Amino acid sequence: MKKLKNEKGITMVALAVTIVVLSLISVPIIINTSRIKEFEGYKKLKEDIDTLSESVSTAFFDDDISKVGPTYNSSLDFLTKTQNGETVKNSNDNNVYYVISIDNINERLSSNIRKLNYGVENSNTGNSSNYYGTDDVYIINAVSRTIYYVQGISYNGSTYYRLA
Repeated sequence: MKKLKNEKGITMVALAVTIVVLSLISVPIIINTSRIKEFEGYKKLKEDIDTLSESVSTAFFDDDISKVGPTYNSSLDFLTKTQNGETVKNSNDNNVYYVISIDNINERLSSNIRKLNYGVENSNTGNSSNYYGTDDVYIINAVSRTIYYVQGISYNGSTYYRLA
């Protein structure tokens, strides 16, 4: 029979060093994952606004934009904030904003908007002429037809309420 060599295995120091090195490698992966999630949120906001912009311009091309939904009567404080160094509010806006009702758009179009990524309340605006609900809603200005997401989406250190 062969004698087994006297092998000691790995030391506690080697094990500790391995754990530290693996931890250091995993930190950038975790940070990049959160950035990817933020980018996905921004991308979804852009998809929603693009969809709404196209649908609203088609459905209300030469019609009064006030028919898009109820008047938005909740807080407009977000319009005074900045986004990429510029004021969120479009300089051509007047002070009248409407909640974009998906139901009103779908009534006018042959293809329907099924679901938005954000703006849950855009499907639940009801038949009232005024809206006092949550800020999870897309609104549009009566003059500039700029679309805003009142709640905003954080991405890359900024909060986005509209597309630039």
